[in-house]
Amino acid sequence: SIYTDPARFALERDRMFRRTWHVAGRVEELPEAGDFLVWERIGQSILIARQADGSLAGFHNVCQHRGSRIASKSGHCDTGRLTCPFHGFVYDLAGRLVSVPQRSTFDPAHLEGLRAAEVAVEAWGGWICVHFDPANAPPIEACLGELVDELSWYGMEDWKYYGSSSYAVDANWKIVLEGFLEAWHTPTAHAGSVRGGYEVHRSTFATFDPHSMMVVPLAAIEIGRAHV
Repeated sequence: SIYTDPARFALERDRMFRRTWHVAGRVEELPEAGDFLVWERIGQSILIARQADGSLAGFHNVCQHRGSRIASKSGHCDTGRLTCPFHGFVYDLAGRLVSVPQRSTFDPAHLEGLRAAEVAVEAWGGWICVHFDPANAPPIEACLGELVDELSWYGMEDWKYYGSSSYAVDANWKIVLEGFLEAWHTPTAHAGSVRGGYEVHRSTFATFDPHSMMVVPLAAIEIGRAHV
């Protein structure tokens, strides 16, 4: 039931995944004001947009009229306005409702201050991260804890984004995670990744709330004339 119970999975989505930060993309994907990214995971559709002042804003990609997706895919908006394809409600790139067709047919009280629900957005190390609970989202560095120093070493903010691939796995998320956390997969699944291979027997594991880290050492490899 840990892997197959739908009720348990629903609880995991609500009590775990909707209460933590998620990596949604790279800052290079939104270089200019008006660029926006549609990110869809764990049953949610999120829109993240580059604002005119260079900041990032994020909100649920859901029209407040009848629940249609405001945008079907990532893109660019010169006007700073996105129009829901269902009934023509118009939102700005922060998720605020700015225009309503046939406005006189609606109760003004229902439209006052109406907006798509916000999500928290932060950029760290060149990565765009989102949190579904903006009122209770801790700073990313507070969430990373000891990993800040470990990850900062890589200088990820200077990396360049060239593309990505997504794979849908027909399995419970814990199956995928457990397989990844077993060092035994590296010599086979990553056989072509590094010349010289891995020394699985020297793998190390560390845990520090709420994270864990696995390090699988590389076997000696030759780079030009150097022996590493």
